[in-house]
Amino acid sequence: MKRRFLALGPAVVFTVLTAGCGPEPVTPHTTILIGATATANEPAVDMHDDNLDVVRDAVGRGTVDVLGFVGSATDQPVVRQDVSVYYDERTKELETDSERLDTGYQKHMTPVREKMAASAGTQSQLDLLGLLGEMAHTNGPATMLVYSSGLQTTGLLDLRGWGSDLDVDATVEGLPEDKLPDLTDKHVFFVGLGQVAGPQQQLPPEMYSAVQELWLKVCRKAHGHCEPLVQRSSGGPPLSTVPVPVIPVPSHPTVTVFGDPATGQTVRILLPNGVFFRKESADFLPGADQALRGMTQYFRSDAASVARSATAVGHTATSGPRDGAVELSKKRACRVVDALAADGIDRSLFKVDGVGFDRPLSPDLDSAGRLIPEAAEKNRTVEVTVTRFRSTR
Repeated sequence: MKRRFLALGPAVVFTVLTAGCGPEPVTPHTTILIGATATANEPAVDMHDDNLDVVRDAVGRGTVDVLGFVGSATDQPVVRQDVSVYYDERTKELETDSERLDTGYQKHMTPVREKMAASAGTQSQLDLLGLLGEMAHTNGPATMLVYSSGLQTTGLLDLRGWGSDLDVDATVEGLPEDKLPDLTDKHVFFVGLGQVAGPQQQLPPEMYSAVQELWLKVCRKAHGHCEPLVQRSSGGPPLSTVPVPVIPVPSHPTVTVFGDPATGQTVRILLPNGVFFRKESADFLPGADQALRGMTQYFRSDAASVARSATAVGHTATSGPRDGAVELSKKRACRVVDALAADGIDRSLFKVDGVGFDRPLSPDLDSAGRLIPEAAEKNRTVEVTVTRFRSTR
């Protein structure tokens, strides 16, 4: 009789042998590492069946040990569980009947699910890079399921200063390889990147995609075998009560009105770069044209008031070369005016400028010259104003 076992990536060690004379069969063994940052800014861990196919498949082929980690403060797992299903516990002969195999798998995974679902981070920072490092200390090949939003707030990949300006390729290129965890022989699945809860604001689509791309590229630079992202349904509100810094994200356009139409009324509109523009570009994101179209009312003269003059000024956070920031900010301001003109607004109303970070709307450097994340995000904008007077008609 012959038993055959299929390999699961680099995480399975196996030998195929035929019955009869020769050495005893070597049972394939898989180590599964499950990790979660589990902060107050993330939904509770939900080990949904769709995320656990790799575990179920491994149990069908041989012996499986599961180790669970929460946070990056210690390399001691909070879960140690043999989830193998044996036909005979004494001889350790593996179960082959599909129904009994599934029943045994569900039974052995229940305490793992419960423990991880109840996990609550105790650290005051979200440290996914550190968690990967602790998990990578496990010797030998392994499959890793990593539950995290990926919104790192400390260390090499502190995303607070980047905000919506996150340049994935430049960030990954700048990471010193010797400071990354060694993920050689590790098959890594990220679950829930970009998914947030609690006080953390939802990420706009462009930023959401950038966070996913970032961690796949970081993982590959660390020599891991990294699968396309696995998503999760929300496990409910966060369980951790330890406050963690939030990553600033661009808000929706804001409109403020000053003065009186009789003497001159100014309408000020702030258009967040992270909502309107692609990274390092003056090209609009999907939906930007439609959002601007809804604001044309402020620039049209009507029976009640007349639009007399307008400005469009591009701003950036205090980061990168000055000349590049000025050039990009002006291109973005011009792009806004072009879009308004295409919708019938008189282009001659506008004066256009780009000031980069020379005229911040909010000071975004502290006394030590470090970027203040919340202020930096406010400065990533195109500021549009229009002055209106009461109509004399």
